[in-house]
Amino acid sequence: MALEKHLITLQLLLLRGLPMTLLLALLALVTAFVAGVLLGILRSYRFPVVHQILEVYLGIVRGIPFLLLLLLIFFCTPVRNQYWASLVALTIYNSTYICEIIYGGIIGLGLGQQKAAYSLGMNPVQAIWYVILPQVLNLTMPALIGQFVILIKGTAACSAIGYAEVTRTGYVAMQAYGNPHIIFIYILLLYFAICHYLAKLGKRLEKQGKQKMMGKC
Repeated sequence: MALEKHLITLQLLLLRGLPMTLLLALLALVTAFVAGVLLGILRSYRFPVVHQILEVYLGIVRGIPFLLLLLLIFFCTPVRNQYWASLVALTIYNSTYICEIIYGGIIGLGLGQQKAAYSLGMNPVQAIWYVILPQVLNLTMPALIGQFVILIKGTAACSAIGYAEVTRTGYVAMQAYGNPHIIFIYILLLYFAICHYLAKLGKRLEKQGKQKMMGKC
């Protein structure tokens, strides 16, 4: 590739593809996290009917590939916008794994914390919000960060329905200029930079959370 083509490709990836990837990933992180936490809390109460429904739902979603879920949402539902179909698919898929992480954290924490909160006059919502959830998030931070990294990598699959994120933009550049090896190395480096930064941020948050739980800050 000539130097000019290198510069044009980098400009396309950084100014067109990367903002679209970040726009999708950041909102999907929020929606998947909120949905996953709510599902995890709901599952921890173990209401018989609700628990069985969640078991079936979680098993189905986790049992199919993300790409298939994305294609089903885009082609078999009224959601025909590439961005919204990608967001819905990322939210549904990743929230099921976040649900399991939160549920496992709540179960691992035990009933003692809940009973202590109730003895202080807190209702179930207050106990979850002020006592249980902060501790669970600190305990499960490594697993949550790992799932967030998987979510960000999953945005690459959204190119399959035409969403113009980094991978799709690189594919278009490859068709125009050829030499896919260099273009996809650029894409690899961009994803690595995003995921590496998120992992470093997660370690920092985990450290701060442990210090807070130990009363050091």
